[in-house]
Amino acid sequence: MEHVPKSKKQKLAGQHSGCMFYFEKKGRYCSLSKHADSLYCGIHRPQVSGEEERVQCPHGNHTVAKSSLAKHVKICPDYVKLKKLESKPYFERGFNKGLDTKVNLPHVEGKNSLSRRRFALIQLKGEKGFQGLLDKIERLHSDLECSSREKSYIEPSSMGASSIPEGDHQRRSLMKKKHSSQQDSIIGNMMKWGFLEHPKTVKYMEFGSGKGYLTGRMIDCVPSVQDVVLIDRTSFKLTVDRNLRDKNLQRVRCDIADFNPSKVENPSAWVAYGKHLCGPATDMTIRCVANQMHTDGCKPMGLAIASCCHHLTSWDQYVGHKFMNEHDISPEEFELMCYMCAWATCGHSSSKNTLKQQDDNDCMKHEHGPWRPQATIGRARRIEIGTKCKDLIDRGRILYCRQVLEWNAADVTFVDSSISLENRLLLAKRP
Repeated sequence: MEHVPKSKKQKLAGQHSGCMFYFEKKGRYCSLSKHADSLYCGIHRPQVSGEEERVQCPHGNHTVAKSSLAKHVKICPDYVKLKKLESKPYFERGFNKGLDTKVNLPHVEGKNSLSRRRFALIQLKGEKGFQGLLDKIERLHSDLECSSREKSYIEPSSMGASSIPEGDHQRRSLMKKKHSSQQDSIIGNMMKWGFLEHPKTVKYMEFGSGKGYLTGRMIDCVPSVQDVVLIDRTSFKLTVDRNLRDKNLQRVRCDIADFNPSKVENPSAWVAYGKHLCGPATDMTIRCVANQMHTDGCKPMGLAIASCCHHLTSWDQYVGHKFMNEHDISPEEFELMCYMCAWATCGHSSSKNTLKQQDDNDCMKHEHGPWRPQATIGRARRIEIGTKCKDLIDRGRILYCRQVLEWNAADVTFVDSSISLENRLLLAKRP
């Protein structure tokens, strides 16, 4: 009898003792415990005939018995966390958000994700209309010379930063080299732009901080930094915090959209920075700086953001509306540009034979289904288009910093693409 290799799902099933609901996208089973009389947890347990109907809690993604909903909403852990957050002085709902109205994208049956809705809009435009958008992107990118981005790979040691003795730093052993290389270059560029010239009098705010490794590295390089604020909407193991007990460290658990920096402890001159702020988080951070331009005692001095995930950017949160409007890019066309940004990172780690096979498969799908751009545009060309879309989106952000903030601004390539494909760093400084 021929041996059939086990799938990843089957292998994990033999080792897993919890809920048997499998997340196909994450490639793992649910981590919660099984319900007493089921293979699944309370959230994923299928509805049993004759059992009381379960409804979704308005405060989270879990479900509760319909008869218990009124009681549950008052004690729901997600609700308790929200009320605790709303009581914080720095919480101001929608403080850094953009427009309230989103672009009207087609509804898709089944999984109505943003990516699928944008793809449906491409199909509505048709091959001719889509080609017209590509021509417009090509002309605009060429006219503005968006590809002329400076390479700025800077080691902090070259700017006079303190060095870390080999094997003397616990945090360095916890990170892959590619992350430490990116952190070094971000800090090096911040030093080049003068953001760390007055470390004792400036407050440093890391947006999307996660565990805070970037801030930890910054303090390694410039030990005289005193005041730091770490902002993230999710809680993390406080690995770095334990090593910064001698600093005035404040950790803020809050969405960037709702964060008012003037309400943190001891507001003063401050610098905003972050590594890999996904999509709209970059725009919200820039808008957060703009909202504080005329606030007494809380003056933003600089901005250093390594942006990423441009395909998650949306028109309602994007700061560069003026730039796009001036160049005749409609909100719907902008959404399609965001969709194409994902092409910039596709296929880089695959062999040439694999890429050719994938292109052949795309063409075969086109022959047996509706038109799709992957069938007529090769992978190498799609990577080029996606990169140009990212260039234009970042150009709008730079011009916003120059025109609205009236700051000096530029974007640079801060690490080689072999280290990370998300290697763009937006820098802006008060003149």
